[in-house]
Amino acid sequence: MLKTIIKKLKNFRRKGIPFVRLELYDLEQESRDKLASVGLLHPDCCDPLGFEFRFEAFNTSGQKVCSGKIDHIPGKQVTVRGIETELEFRRKGYGTSVVLELNKNFPGVPVAPMDERSEGISFWATLRKYSETKNFVIEQISLTSASQLLREAVASTKSNK
Repeated sequence: MLKTIIKKLKNFRRKGIPFVRLELYDLEQESRDKLASVGLLHPDCCDPLGFEFRFEAFNTSGQKVCSGKIDHIPGKQVTVRGIETELEFRRKGYGTSVVLELNKNFPGVPVAPMDERSEGISFWATLRKYSETKNFVIEQISLTSASQLLREAVASTKSNK
C-alpha cells in the first residue's frame, strides 16, 4: 500500500502535478449540525445529503492550497462552482490536482466548470486539452443551468422517499 502511494506521488511529480489530499464537506450536513446544536433540527426541514459540497485541498506538508465548492449531480456531472487557490500556491498545478481528485471521488461523471471567468478561462481550456483530464472535463455550465440541475436532483431524491 505504501509503495503504491509513493509510486503515485512520483508519477504526479514527474508530470508536474503535485499531490493533494482533498477533503469534502457536505454543506447540508453542516447545516443540519448547526440546527441540531441549537435544538432546531426537524427531519422534514432538510434537503437530502450528498449534493452540495465545499472542499479543501492540502499539500504533502499539510498546508491548505485550495478551497472551493462543487455540486454533485449523481449520474450526470460534478459542477465546480469555484476553485480558489491560495496566493502562494498559484500556477503550481494544485488546481489541476484538485480536478483529478474530484474525478477520483466521483468516477464516471464529467466535471463541468460553472461560469468561467478571468484566470479560470485559460485554466479550464488547458484542462480540456491536457491528456490526464480531457476525457472528463467538459464545457462550462451557467449559474442558471447549474442551479436547475441541482434543484431537479434534490427534488428527484425527495420524491423517491
